[in-house]
Order: sequence, then structure tokens, then C-alpha cells
Amino acid sequence: MNDYNLMQYLAIQRVQVDAHATYMAQTLGRDVSLKEAIQDWANSPEDHAERFRQSFDGRIEYIVETCRTTCGTADRCPGFKEGCVLSVDRIKILLGEKK
Repeated sequence: MNDYNLMQYLAIQRVQVDAHATYMAQTLGRDVSLKEAIQDWANSPEDHAERFRQSFDGRIEYIVETCRTTCGTADRCPGFKEGCVLSVDRIKILLGEKK
């Protein structure tokens, strides 16, 4: 995976983790830290991290093209720190989780 793909991977992964944190907070009825959400997402019985990796790897060409169209060059990709600028629904479509 090159640096640009890694930035895309991390940016999209951050949106997935943030959505998981929101779900956890609603389910638990309390605030959930990013660290707690990452740990739960990465170690869940549903294996979110592995499913994400497989979806990303299987659709990388489509994701790369969408990212280049949206953000342009790698230096403009927000990466994991800020998360992807695409909506959760758009990311689910990119990963093949939603039509």
C-alpha cells in the first residue's frame, strides 16, 4: 500500500471508528472516548477491523478514484487525525456495505 492509499485507508477508517463511537455512546448511554471506541471496534466479535480491511482492499480502485476526485492529492487527505470528508453513507457505499 503506498502512502496515498494509507492516508485514504486511515481517513475512511477514522469515520468508521467515529460512527462506532456514536453507536456505543447511544447504546451505553454515556460518552465514549476515541481510545475506547478504537479498542472496541478493533476487538469486536463482529471483527469490524478485518471486514473493513477486506472491503477496502477489494474496492481500492473505486475508493482511490473517489478520493482523488474529492480531495485531490495525498497532501490534501486529512488521514486518521481528522477523518475523511466523505459522509458515513458515502463511505458505506464505497466499501460496498450500502447501495
